Amino acid sequence: MADEEEQIIQQTIQPEQTTSLADFKTRIKKWEDETPFYMFWYYDFKRGLKEVLDVHRKIHCFWQRGRRGYSYRDLWSFDYYLSNVISKGLRDLAKITHGFPDQHVGSFENWQRLLFIIADAFEEHNYEDDSDLYSKDTEEYGVEEALERFKKRYEIRKEKMKLLIEYWGNLWD
Repeated sequence: MADEEEQIIQQTIQPEQTTSLADFKTRIKKWEDETPFYMFWYYDFKRGLKEVLDVHRKIHCFWQRGRRGYSYRDLWSFDYYLSNVISKGLRDLAKITHGFPDQHVGSFENWQRLLFIIADAFEEHNYEDDSDLYSKDTEEYGVEEALERFKKRYEIRKEKMKLLIEYWGNLWD
C-alpha cells in the first residue's frame, strides 16, 4: 500500500510525459477509474451551489444591461459581447428592414445581402475566438500553413467588418 502511495506522489511531483493523444486518453481514463465516485458529485454540487449563490450578481448584471446596454461581466471579453450584439442586430435588421440606401447598394436585396455579410463577419470573429479551429488546422496542415490560413481568414473578415463603418449611417429601418 505504501508503495502505491509513493508511486502516486512521484507521478504527481514528476508526471509522465504524454507522447500521444491515445496515451493521454488512457491516463485520463485511469484517473477517472481511480477517483472515488463521490468526488464527481461533490464538484457538481459545488458548481450548483455557486450558481445559486451567484443569483444576486446575475440580477445586478441584468439590471446593468437594461440600464446601460452592457454589464461589468461583459467587459471581460467586450469584443465577443459586441460581436454578438452586432451580428444578431444586423440579422434582425436585414429581416425587418423596409428601406435601403439606394445610392450605395442599388437594390433592396443587395442591401439585405450586405447586412448578412457584415453579420457573418462578426459571427466568424466569435466562432474563431471560441473554437479550436487553429489547432485543427495545425494538426491537418502544419503550423506554417495553419498560420497562413488564419491570416487569410482574418484579412477577409476585417474587410467585411470595414463595411460596417462604411454603412454606419445607413443602419436604419
